[in-house]
Parts: sequence; structure tokens; C-alpha cells
Amino acid sequence: MVLYILTSSLTKLSLLVFYLRILVAKIDKWITKGTMVIIAVYFIAITIVLFAQCRPFGYYWNYYDTSIEGYCISETPHMVRPPLPSISRRFPVPSSS
Repeated sequence: MVLYILTSSLTKLSLLVFYLRILVAKIDKWITKGTMVIIAVYFIAITIVLFAQCRPFGYYWNYYDTSIEGYCISETPHMVRPPLPSISRRFPVPSSS
């Protein structure tokens, strides 16, 4: 899950940086920068949630080891939600017309 969030966020940010180089209108650049901020904030937030879901911290990697005591909240909502904002962020990508 961590790699999915990392790679999808960095891919989107790299495309938006490319858009900044080719866009001409100021409004398009502002929309692109705003979308970049949203993606960066989302990446930071979901990363914190992913790493904070288990107590103790290292239990995430030892979830199936019965000799270690700990607990994790359900990961299913975190696996379903990340694509939803991803889909909704595709719409505000500006076009230079």
C-alpha cells in the first residue's frame, strides 16, 4: 500500500510539473499548482494514517507473527479509499485552449 501511494502520487506530481512547463495561461498554472498541493497533502496524510494504524509501530511488518503482541485497525478502508480521490483529481487538470 505504501508503494502504491508513493508511486501514484509521484507520477501525478511529475505530470503536473510537466504541465507547468507547457501551460501559458495564469489560471491554468494556478489550478495545476493547487492540484499539486492537494496531491502532496493527500500523500502526507495517507502515509501518516498507514504508519499510525498499528500499535506498536513495527507490528505492521509482523502482523502475522503470533509471538509479537500488538493490534492494527482494519486496512480495508485504506485500500478502498485511495483510488477515489485519485479519480476525482483527474477532472481539474487544465487545458490550454
